Amino acid sequence: MSSRASVLVSVLVGAMLLFGAVAAQAFTFDIYETLQNTPTGTPCEICSILSLPETVFGGYVILLESASGSLANQSTWSDVLIFGNTSSNGILQGSQGFDATLIQLLSDGCASGTEGDRSCFPSAALVQSFPNAVRVETAPPTIYDAGNIYRIFSDAPEGQVPQPMALVLLGFGLATVGAIARRRAS
Repeated sequence: MSSRASVLVSVLVGAMLLFGAVAAQAFTFDIYETLQNTPTGTPCEICSILSLPETVFGGYVILLESASGSLANQSTWSDVLIFGNTSSNGILQGSQGFDATLIQLLSDGCASGTEGDRSCFPSAALVQSFPNAVRVETAPPTIYDAGNIYRIFSDAPEGQVPQPMALVLLGFGLATVGAIARRRAS
């Protein structure tokens, strides 16, 4: 293949990847308050870390005991959904930005089963440090269904996001075209 043809192929492949990048789809994902993540499993207060079907924004979703609860007052929280990628001592850590691939549910009672034990919950200050990832729901929360099911809704991204390799291929092709043009001009 001539150098001109290989440059053209590089530019075309890069452009196809850049402009034809597959956008992530929206999804619905159910979390059950059981270790098996099924409607009839063993109830859990520190549930297992599960993989999400798609990447989402990281952070925390706080469910309040009542409409009078607040994000700043941890004693008014009933449950915490954590979206992240890494864990510490079996508790998922919220992540910043559009990169979370894991989810975990923590419920009032934590590991002790004692009503009001929120020792496994993140601090209010930590949760509030995620301004774009925190959603506060009150009873009955919109993401909570009967039967202790937390239904997670994902919005499809606004536009298509180019893949890094597409940008590399396109950049390489354009740089090669520029070098050939410069060579011809001199």
